[in-house]
Amino acid sequence: MMTFLDIAARNERDHEEKLALRDEQIRLLCAYRDELEDHVDIAVGMIAHRDDISLDDATELIAYQYEVRQAARKVAS
Repeated sequence: MMTFLDIAARNERDHEEKLALRDEQIRLLCAYRDELEDHVDIAVGMIAHRDDISLDDATELIAYQYEVRQAARKVAS
């Protein structure tokens, strides 16, 4: 039979494991976000160079295309 202290210790371990898992998930999501930002930066540079437009205009173009795709996904679902 588990005592109150046993249960409290188990709950504390479970809580620490959940926090560690959450921290790892946050770390992975941040790394994924950083990688996506790098890809967007590269794409912006390539589009700006190819189309001879400013980086801001290329960023707006990517943002517009993203919104168009998101809208199409909403319609499809």
